Amino acid sequence: MLVIVYKPYEKTTTQLKSIKITGFAYFYVTDRMGSSDDSIKGIFIKRTGAGTAETAMPLDRGAYAVRLTE
Repeated sequence: MLVIVYKPYEKTTTQLKSIKITGFAYFYVTDRMGSSDDSIKGIFIKRTGAGTAETAMPLDRGAYAVRLTE
């Protein structure tokens, strides 16, 4: 699944008020969740997906787009 990579931008002691999105990454879920489980087990993978790529070199977060250049 494609997930958002972010860092807290504004927070209080108990709540995130806003975040700054720093990129996207692909996450592969490796284990099923139980009915009383509140965690997800998996690994981050490098994968190319649909989307656009900017001209500047983005940070390596694990999600890539393909672009033809001369």
